[in-house]
Amino acid sequence: MKTPINNLITKGHYSITLPILTIYAVSYFLFDMSLVNIGITTLIAWTYWSVSIPKWKLKSIRSLTSTSEYLEWNSKAIWNCLIWPDYSFLNKTEIWNDEDKSEYEKLKNDLINVNAEAK
Repeated sequence: MKTPINNLITKGHYSITLPILTIYAVSYFLFDMSLVNIGITTLIAWTYWSVSIPKWKLKSIRSLTSTSEYLEWNSKAIWNCLIWPDYSFLNKTEIWNDEDKSEYEKLKNDLINVNAEAK
């Protein structure tokens, strides 16, 4: 069953996972699979992830309307290996611009605090 959250996760796979797999596939077919080439390919793929994931996270969080939607989206994105858990040091590799980061944090805090203000 497709839900809006599942649609966001699917879009994440199309915009993040698929290009990363393409980077690895192109590298595999064009170069030998030496440790150096695997390292360079991983660096390129990780850089792509670091730039792309903040854009996807911001676009996704803009369409969420409640705390439960945010929690479901966040847990599904982690489970589907699109993002790392909040406590992971690997989140520090995300490349945000200041404006997008502040908008994301504001939207995230608004979604998390929605139920707290209702009480």
